[in-house]
Amino acid sequence: MSHGPGRMQEWVTVSLAVHSEAVPIGELVEEYASEHRVPKRRHRSVRNSMARALRNLEAAGKVKRNDFHGLDLWIGTGEHSLRAVAIHEAGHAVIDRALLRPLAIVTIDRQLSRGGVAVSVAEGQRALGWLGWDSKGRLLKTPKEDPYGNRIKNRKFSDAEREAHILGAMAGPMAESEFETHEPWRKLASSSDMDNMRRNRAQLKDRAATWEEYERRCHDLINKHRAIIEAITNALIKRKTLTGHEVDSIAARVVRRQHLRTAK
Repeated sequence: MSHGPGRMQEWVTVSLAVHSEAVPIGELVEEYASEHRVPKRRHRSVRNSMARALRNLEAAGKVKRNDFHGLDLWIGTGEHSLRAVAIHEAGHAVIDRALLRPLAIVTIDRQLSRGGVAVSVAEGQRALGWLGWDSKGRLLKTPKEDPYGNRIKNRKFSDAEREAHILGAMAGPMAESEFETHEPWRKLASSSDMDNMRRNRAQLKDRAATWEEYERRCHDLINKHRAIIEAITNALIKRKTLTGHEVDSIAARVVRRQHLRTAK
C-alpha cells in the first residue's frame, strides 16, 4: 500500500473534514493504519509521511495546527467540508443508479468503510470485491462470487457497462465541482476515481469516446438528476449511510414530487 505525498494529503484532507474537533497526529496514524491494514512496524513510516502531508496542507491553508499543552492538534479549515464529501458520494451513487448499476451502499461513515472515509460501493466494481455484512453490521468482502453466483474472475463487462463505470466514477468529482467547490473536477477526483476511469477506458480501446465526450455526458446526467443528488446529499449528512434500496426510495419520492409540481 502506497502512502506517498499525494495520496496521503488526499486522505488527511478528507479525514479532517469528517472530524468535528481537532485531533492529534497519533489518532490519524491509527485510523490510517487500521483502514489500510498497515503492520505495526510500518507505523513510524506512516507517521513521517503524514507529518509531511500535514505541513504541506498547513502551508496551503487547508489545515490548521492548534497547540494544546504542548500537543499539536490538527483540524481542517472547512475547504473540504462534510457536505462536499457527501455531494461527491451522492454523485457516484445517483449516476450509478441512473445507469442501472446495482448499488450496495453509499456511506460517509468512517467506521463502515474500509476503503476510505467516503465510499460509494457499486456491485459491479470488481476491484473492491463483492460486499456483504457480518453479524455486527460491518462490511465484509466476499470475493469469490457476485450476488448472481458468477465467479468474479470469469465476469466480463460489456462496452456499455464499462462506459457506465467511467461515467459513475466521473460523476462524484463533477457533482462536487458543480454543486459546492467550483474547482476543476479532475482536481477533486480521488486516485481510485481516476484509476477506475482510466482502466475502463483502456479496456474499451478504439471503441472509447473522447474524455470531452464523457465529460459532456456526465454533465448532462448530473443536470438531469440534480434534485435527486441534492436529496441524497442531505440524507447522507443526516444518516451517514444509505443502502441501495434507500437511495432508490429517496429518488422515487423526488421524482413523484417533480411530477406533481409539473401536473399542477
